[in-house]
Amino acid sequence: MFVIEDLLVDLTNFFNQYRSIEPWLKTRQPPKDGRESRQSPEDRKKLDGLYECILCACCSGARPSYWWNPEEFLGPAPLIHAYRWISDSRDEYTDERLRAMTDDMRKLYWCRTIKNCMWTCSKSLDPAGAIHKMKARHLLSSPV
Repeated sequence: MFVIEDLLVDLTNFFNQYRSIEPWLKTRQPPKDGRESRQSPEDRKKLDGLYECILCACCSGARPSYWWNPEEFLGPAPLIHAYRWISDSRDEYTDERLRAMTDDMRKLYWCRTIKNCMWTCSKSLDPAGAIHKMKARHLLSSPV
């Protein structure tokens, strides 16, 4: 990230990448009661460890893949959020989201699972684990 002054860095690219994953619930039809999309406690529990990211960008700053290719590799924070929405039982665009992460393989596959992102996370999250699960999900859904 470009240093603006002292410890202040330009996060424009970081937040553009975050916006590119469309971090919101996407459905094809409105909820049945017209108010909210419900989910079971079991499905909600599956999101633990994915939604707590505060977008501090420490994980992205700690990733060599991000240093070398900040325009192409999305980085750990956007990718953990992407996996959060891919894993959400209420979201109806799972396949489209996964395809968007893998159309340009560099967005996802430049992660080498070194886990620097995990060691620097202020919330003790595991972005590398989420990225690994997203890669596995992609491989399972790909035609042979």
